[in-house]
Amino acid sequence: MIECPGSISIIINELFLRKFKPPVERETCTLINTVEFLNNINEFSSYSRMIRVVAWCKRFLHNSRHPFHPIRGTLRSSKLSQVLLGVLINVQRTSFVTKIQSLEKNVPFPIGSKLIILSPFLD
Repeated sequence: MIECPGSISIIINELFLRKFKPPVERETCTLINTVEFLNNINEFSSYSRMIRVVAWCKRFLHNSRHPFHPIRGTLRSSKLSQVLLGVLINVQRTSFVTKIQSLEKNVPFPIGSKLIILSPFLD
């Protein structure tokens, strides 16, 4: 330690101790809840073409993330059904945002709502 008069020696000693302290590690976890809407859903020539394109895109993403376990071959009906369900959920989440929020908070729908006769629920 360098001997300095007064408070300067305290500051130098403090800086010396800070330098050799182990860094404090903090972990942070963030949950981001987003709804992705298929912006160009109306640009497909047919419903089945849209489902197949989305299925191929999902396969491409899977194969990009897992290059040692790629999926090959034709699209299976089970994957097309999963994509169909995903597209339906996506469209519902973007079209009925306020209604879904009401269901999540157990708030009753307004009396004039046309959806109330369908007895909507969250699954």
